[in-house]
Amino acid sequence: VSDTTVWKALRSRGIKAYKELFKFILKNENKVIRVKYCIDRKHWGMEEWKNYRFTNEMSIEVGGLFGLNLVWRNESEKWHDGCVGCMKKQREGESMAVGQHLWLMEDGAAAHWACNTQRVQEEYGISKFQWPPCSPDLNLIENVWNILKDMLNKRSPRPTTLLDMRKAIQK
Repeated sequence: VSDTTVWKALRSRGIKAYKELFKFILKNENKVIRVKYCIDRKHWGMEEWKNYRFTNEMSIEVGGLFGLNLVWRNESEKWHDGCVGCMKKQREGESMAVGQHLWLMEDGAAAHWACNTQRVQEEYGISKFQWPPCSPDLNLIENVWNILKDMLNKRSPRPTTLLDMRKAIQK
């Protein structure tokens, strides 16, 4: 049976491919921790926040759909558990203290927890500050990465080599 035949059969039953939606798993105890964290910083001004530094990682696959996962469902199943991806960090995100008054904000990405990363942090005396579990990323560069990926997804033809990708990003 061809792909086209399967797609037509699914479509005739109201089932189409939709972009997979995501929701965070947030335990009650994490909600309490997040609220306390926010209340403690509610009246912070520029003086306090200027000591925070943000880090981030990003990946793009040449020839792939960047960050696009499709699920087959009918329109009424938008938030059905089987049709929604789960965003759950294996580790809780934390911040890093650097020097006396500088805080390095990091999420729970594997790169931040790699053995080499931890070794360097220990070597330089970087202590960790507890960042609320499953908290939204405050890093503004996340938005830039999303805009870049959207722009690359809309290109025609899409980049298929590393050189094409570099040229597309530079435009």
